[in-house]
Formats: sequence, C-alpha cells, structure tokens
Amino acid sequence: MNVLTHWIAAARRGYSSWLWATYKQWQEHGAQVRRGEQSTLVVFWMPALREDEKPEHANDGEPRSGRRLIAKGYPIFSIAQVDGYTPPPVPSLPKSERSASAERFFAALQADFRHGGIEAFYDPEKDCIQMPRFEAFRDGLAYYATLGHEATHWTGALDRLNRNIENRFDSLAYAAEELIAELRAAFLGSALGIANRPRPDHAKSIE
Repeated sequence: MNVLTHWIAAARRGYSSWLWATYKQWQEHGAQVRRGEQSTLVVFWMPALREDEKPEHANDGEPRSGRRLIAKGYPIFSIAQVDGYTPPPVPSLPKSERSASAERFFAALQADFRHGGIEAFYDPEKDCIQMPRFEAFRDGLAYYATLGHEATHWTGALDRLNRNIENRFDSLAYAAEELIAELRAAFLGSALGIANRPRPDHAKSIE
C-alpha cells in the first residue's frame, strides 16, 4: 500500500525522485522541509499486546497469542520538498551487466528457471519459468522486469498462493492476474533498486 501511495503522490505532484523521509529524518541529514509543504502518509504495522489483555483460548483449550497488529501512520516528505540535501549518486546498471541483488533474490526462490527461445512465460503444467537468454534483452533492466513478472505468476501455483492463474487470454481473471504480476514486478524492481519498464503487451491485456 505504501509503495502505491507514494508513487501516486509523486506522479500527481510532479516529483522526479523516489526518496522519502520523515521531518525529523530530513533534519538529521541537514535538510529542511520547506514551509507549507504537504506530507504523505506512510503506514507501519506492528505487533502489540496490551498488558490487561488475556490470551484467548482455542477450542482445544490451548491459549492463543494475544498479539494483534496495530497500524501507525507517519507523515513523510519527498526530497523534492526539502532544501539542503544532495542525494548520493545512484549507480546505473550497464546493459551487459547483471544485478547481484536481483540474482540473489531469484536464486533464493528455488524455482525451475529455463532459458532459451524467444518467449517469456510461466508454464503451470511443468511448474517452470521459461525465459529468453539474458543477452536477448535490450538491457538488464528489461530482463529483470520480465523475470519478476513471470516469477509472480509462479507464486500463484496451487501449492504456493493458489491463485486462479490458468485463464483465457481475454477473460477478466486473466487481466487480474496480469495486473498482479505487473504490480509485483514494479514493487520488486523498487525493492531491488531496478527501474521497472512496463511491457506494452501486458499493458494492452489489462486495458
């Protein structure tokens, strides 16, 4: 939710950078939020247990945890709203170079990745992710954006998140799954420091 909120806020207000921090955090970096700037809310979920709260009991008599999640909101500001801060340079990913953080992430999935051919897709029957070779993409960013999209389909298998992933191309269920994959690929790219480039064929399928 926070990622979408901040992307939308940045797009509406014309912010070109994705750096955000609280008022205090900007001050700690020697920066100052300009007077009159509007904050954007970030929501943080944290476990909590009230001291006067007794643990609940299940049907078998065993006590359940009395912990619950509590949402706390914090106002944050974009770097475009402050003065006195120069962001560190962001290293770019050369066309021929792989991303170490992305490689570690996808390897940790322990999915069946297969490379070859000219198409990228997840095969539910074989439970494998088929990808063209890295060199077939125009650059590393395109490769990882596509891989993140197909890996999201992989998470929908019956023994994982059990989403409805086998649908007709022109169905609403198919469009919903494509939307999930595109959003997750975008979130993943943001987390790994890789810019996401939406694929025109995927955008067309969810129009």
